Amino acid sequence: MVAVLLCVAATATATTHSERLELLSDDPGRFLSDELPMVAARPGNTALRFLAQVQPVVGFGTHFTLGTSLSAWTPGWETALGDRPIGVLVAVPTRLGLPTGLVTAATYTRGALWVDLGVAAQTGASWRRPAYRDLRVVPTLGLGWSPQPDRAP
Repeated sequence: MVAVLLCVAATATATTHSERLELLSDDPGRFLSDELPMVAARPGNTALRFLAQVQPVVGFGTHFTLGTSLSAWTPGWETALGDRPIGVLVAVPTRLGLPTGLVTAATYTRGALWVDLGVAAQTGASWRRPAYRDLRVVPTLGLGWSPQPDRAP
């Protein structure tokens, strides 16, 4: 699925650019709720989980994005609402190409700062157990840095 989305995005536009670096990624979106409270008990594990969720995001044209981290590949669609610094993000997190949920978020950009606040519906689906019965809906917060401070979301 990821390969198909990448091919569509790449053929739809010839402009590929570095969109942002998400230091706190909304996919998987559980670092603040699941991992950070355990930092005193498992500091090494928490540090590794933090590094695994850091996500460079590449833009294809003006709306299509692909975030890649050690824990997920996330193709998405992002657009601004008029000339304002706010926008909308819809993304499909995947684990090795297997869709595992849906993220919807409102985004805000000011200078090089990028912030999103949204909701993620996530499952524990994997290639070993591709079951979508264990749905979990969680709030998400993304925090990133954009190398293009004058860009629109």
